Amino acid sequence: MANEHHPEKGFDPLKMILGIIFFIIAYAVLFFVGSANSQIGTAVANIPVLNLVLPIPPVIDPPGNLFPQVSMMHLLLPAIGFLIIFFGTDWIGRFFETKHSKTIVFPIIFIIFCLGAFFVSLYWMATETAVLNGVPISQIVPDFWSYFWSELRVSAFYLFLLGGLLGWISKIVLEKIKL
Repeated sequence: MANEHHPEKGFDPLKMILGIIFFIIAYAVLFFVGSANSQIGTAVANIPVLNLVLPIPPVIDPPGNLFPQVSMMHLLLPAIGFLIIFFGTDWIGRFFETKHSKTIVFPIIFIIFCLGAFFVSLYWMATETAVLNGVPISQIVPDFWSYFWSELRVSAFYLFLLGGLLGWISKIVLEKIKL
């Protein structure tokens, strides 16, 4: 039963079941869109907004591959991103004493932090490669921004980001549903 003074601390099994259903739907969307890369890539290449986010990396290898080409991270990180954001939005709102975890501000900040973290890790890797080879970074990566976007689009971290965004959307939809 929910406490009258703190209704968010009560356990509602129906909302938990709906949360699991949203998770399965979000994971299925990422799985099927990632699996249809060859068809989607050519279809959205010239559409201005969609070509920024699609195609996404495949979640699993196509059947019949003897040697796996997709890391297990591609399978696990969307789920981790979804669950962290789905369950973390309430905690973030309480910890920072803000209502912004339920507004459009939260996914914007989440995207900025994710892109920043990926930039730092990729720049660190490129710099380390340049230092170990004794060459300037511009020789390793001539155009860092195009390298950044091309690496992001095929990484498991991109699936983490998309999973987190789907987790936030699912949380907002779940809270809007009156049960």
